Amino acid sequence: MSSDSRIKKITAGPVAFVAWSAVFALVYTQLPLFTSNQYQYFLHGLAQAGYGYLSKDWLAGTADPTPVFSALVNITFRFFHSEAPTYVYYGLILGVYFYALYGIADFLFAVRRSPIRSLVFIAVFLGIHSTAFRFILSRIWDGEAAYLFEGGVAEQRVLGQIFQPSSFGVFLLLSILFFLRGKKGLSILSLAVAVYFHSTYLMAGALLTLGYLAAIVWKERSWKSALGFGFLTLLAVAPVAIYDIATFGPSSAEVYRQAEQILAHYRIPQHTQISWWFRWTVIAKAALLSAALLVVRKNRLFPILAVASLGMLILTAVEWGTGNDSLALLFPWRISSILVPLSSVILLAFGLQRVAARLPQSTDLAALLATAACMTAIALLLIAGIARFPFDLAAAASDPAKPMMNLVRANAVFSDVYFIPPRMEAFRIETGAPVFVDLKSIPYHDTDIVEWYRRLMLVNDFYQPDADRCAKAQVLAGEEDVYLFVIPAEMMPAACPAFKVVYRDADYTVVHILPEPIPQ
Repeated sequence: MSSDSRIKKITAGPVAFVAWSAVFALVYTQLPLFTSNQYQYFLHGLAQAGYGYLSKDWLAGTADPTPVFSALVNITFRFFHSEAPTYVYYGLILGVYFYALYGIADFLFAVRRSPIRSLVFIAVFLGIHSTAFRFILSRIWDGEAAYLFEGGVAEQRVLGQIFQPSSFGVFLLLSILFFLRGKKGLSILSLAVAVYFHSTYLMAGALLTLGYLAAIVWKERSWKSALGFGFLTLLAVAPVAIYDIATFGPSSAEVYRQAEQILAHYRIPQHTQISWWFRWTVIAKAALLSAALLVVRKNRLFPILAVASLGMLILTAVEWGTGNDSLALLFPWRISSILVPLSSVILLAFGLQRVAARLPQSTDLAALLATAACMTAIALLLIAGIARFPFDLAAAASDPAKPMMNLVRANAVFSDVYFIPPRMEAFRIETGAPVFVDLKSIPYHDTDIVEWYRRLMLVNDFYQPDADRCAKAQVLAGEEDVYLFVIPAEMMPAACPAFKVVYRDADYTVVHILPEPIPQ
């Protein structure tokens, strides 16, 4: 068997694809469940599945912004009684991402035609997406630079180290691949999958669809075909738009405006305020996108990329000029989360093509050496990725709140609602106990957002360094019907007759407000 044949065997075919997807998942790595946004996006599904007493949690009773994702979580925990399948789900998501971008690179630059180039492409692709590379970039610059070649602007990206609704944005990349291959039905279906799992992709899907329409008119010279495609796409995503409008539409103009201000300026300014997220990395990503547009200027991908990019730029400029919170909360720049990794892959495949054109024809020895080098590099990336997970597990286990949360989980009852520090975001899911409110997890209907903010202000006031927590706890018990308080050790009052200590360690105390103060 020749060297080329050996390389084709390990880079082509369905079995090879599954294997490379698994390799990618290990190289990329996942954080242990539960982490970060999972505290919010798993809440509704876990509550529906009967996890702990989360069904009593106030936030779990608000309108669900991601009902399809919640249904998946619900089914998973009801059937498996474990979070382990979600790691597999994310491995499959990573596989779709890999398949889509490799397929687009092959469509544009025939990567698969040269087995050696295909293997080099995979090795470099894995390298720039690896946990090792992200670690290096974050140490050289900062945390945002870690996703320089794969993340969008405003801290929005399709990938990351956790499984969440935004991960399904990979289906937008798959949609592009299917469209380039002439499979328009599958292209629409893939786009719809992304939107159904996370409706914030409605804007990105609209911009991408405009790009498709431009490509159809450019290639087929048929407005009828373009309009038909647009109508079918609109039909496919219409239920999501209808659900969002019916569920999250304004209760009143004033409340809606107040809710928008809370979200856009207080809770998620890192996603909505251009002055907040515009950094040097945005300029670097814009340069990647501009270079990719130049490379594909004569290709069928160009109108798709150009129209989507232009639409994003125009809407971003409008938001910058008007400061309109409604537009900002539609995230017109979210499509950058697929345009940036797509641009990186275009430039990678183009660069490899140009280099290969200037090299002499490879011999079997050269092919063997190249294969060995690529496989060695991939093996090292695998080692780094696999080694990372135990460190992340250890970091999660070292949380000083763990012992306290373990006790709460073991002793929680249906009537318990806990008043917790605003940034103790892990408490709900780690314990299965309802909480009054926290900073991380938010509702999306306007009246619920206003109520969330009201609750959060009470929490912030209670945990002020100079607050009279004894008196405030008694008021909260009477007015808000909450009786269990988690208090950091340094904030625990020296004496409070109304407090019955139910747990205490070096870091936290859990107290229960007694119905009547005990006289000294």
